[in-house]
Amino acid sequence: MGESFFKLLAKDAGLVANTSDEDRAGWDFEVEHPSPLVVDYSSQSRPLYRVQVKTTTGASPKVAVTYSCLLSLIQFSGPAFIFVVCYGNKTTPDDAYLLHINKDIAHTILRSLRNREVRRPNFKINKATTTITCPADSRLNELSGRALKAIFEASVSDSHLEYVKSKIQWLQAIEKESTRRHFEVRLQDEDALAAMANCFLGYDQSFNVTSVGYLAPLGIPGEIPPHPKEFATTTIKPVVDDLEKATVRLASSQFAPKYPFAAIIYSVPKQLPLEIGAMRIRTALFEIVFRVKDRQLTFQSGDLLSPDLTAPLSELHGFMSYMRDAREHQTTYLEIEPTNGRAPLSLNLGTPTVTVPGDFDETFRAFDATYAKLVKLGLMGETIRPSLLIEYPGPFHMLDVVGKAYPNPIEFEFKFESENTASLRADAVIFNSEIELSTVTVLFYAAFFGDVQQVAPGTFLGRFSRSELLDQFVIPRHTDIGPVKESEEARLEQDLRNRGFCVL
Repeated sequence: MGESFFKLLAKDAGLVANTSDEDRAGWDFEVEHPSPLVVDYSSQSRPLYRVQVKTTTGASPKVAVTYSCLLSLIQFSGPAFIFVVCYGNKTTPDDAYLLHINKDIAHTILRSLRNREVRRPNFKINKATTTITCPADSRLNELSGRALKAIFEASVSDSHLEYVKSKIQWLQAIEKESTRRHFEVRLQDEDALAAMANCFLGYDQSFNVTSVGYLAPLGIPGEIPPHPKEFATTTIKPVVDDLEKATVRLASSQFAPKYPFAAIIYSVPKQLPLEIGAMRIRTALFEIVFRVKDRQLTFQSGDLLSPDLTAPLSELHGFMSYMRDAREHQTTYLEIEPTNGRAPLSLNLGTPTVTVPGDFDETFRAFDATYAKLVKLGLMGETIRPSLLIEYPGPFHMLDVVGKAYPNPIEFEFKFESENTASLRADAVIFNSEIELSTVTVLFYAAFFGDVQQVAPGTFLGRFSRSELLDQFVIPRHTDIGPVKESEEARLEQDLRNRGFCVL
């Protein structure tokens, strides 16, 4: 009776209801739109629905369905439904429901199946049933083909192909969840617990534990193996790709320019005691740590002298710009905007967070000039080691002064090795600046013009009135830079000689 009624509604809706060859297939009908009289190459986007029909004589839309049937509907790549017909004392239906097997319903069914499997490992999936209750929004507002078709179309929206892609994605997510391993950890003492919490914050620490691993499909484990008697030293590391990301904007006050930094948000899991709860927001150049126990927020700059520290060019420039601004203000202003759409958080730390060295102005000016030239070369995506700027500032300082006339000539000594240094005279000197970035090395060549005198073997004093940038080269880091430099220096030297200069 239920199947006959469904076919009548499908026909009324202008749909074709094809019956399955065997009921054991797990579905009663495959429903499709009538085929056009001509070839329609867009027909791939017309949906195909699978439907299992169930009937009940009660007023409540509850039916028992075997797990094998439900699995067949869940695993079908297209839209799948359970059509429930409610009969009373008459031979005509009192009510009908069309339940769409979506992601949430599928997940509930699979968890129920897993629980049944744990309780009764030898149960038969084609005999065991579970109760499906249709919610109010799956009820046909009238017993007509129009109402049936409306629920079909609402489940798929505009594109059947997009629906199939989406369903495959959530089926893959459930598959991943069904094969994930769980670990049960016992910590030796409170120090081990605190160390593990710091590991969740991304710090490299070890702690003593005993642990066992086991499969827990959909988060429901079977038998958990016994723990070892002896504790062992271990550590853990968060999967960075799975952590929440954010943008941190740093300024010396609420009204000063704000400099953006990409950040990763680490946090201690909520399952651990609140006393060790914490959050760490880490950027390439600084981090912000909040400890729940004492409600303390700390701002910590990275070790700019570390050869292992690298940062995007734009972020290093932004951080140094903030340091420059910080000298004139007594506060530090932060905006933290998670990329998941949550509302941004604004904080005013109340005090400066960095100490600006005495020679900072000169260092910033040198890097600012170099940064401007690297931006013009389209190298914004590169990273740089800040330690180069601090320990080897010479190349950056050259780019700060080059390309200018000097009303008051500048003087500095430099080294030049040659077999005939005693007879060398020059009014132009070529210098190069070598800037190492993550994937390229940038060579800048500049000429300084003026009076050059030898003050000692291999040492010269230049008194220069002007300079100009001669050329620049971007060289992949894996390239042997020596031949490139030798060739270009010879070319640039000859160009200056052709212009009438005596070149050193």
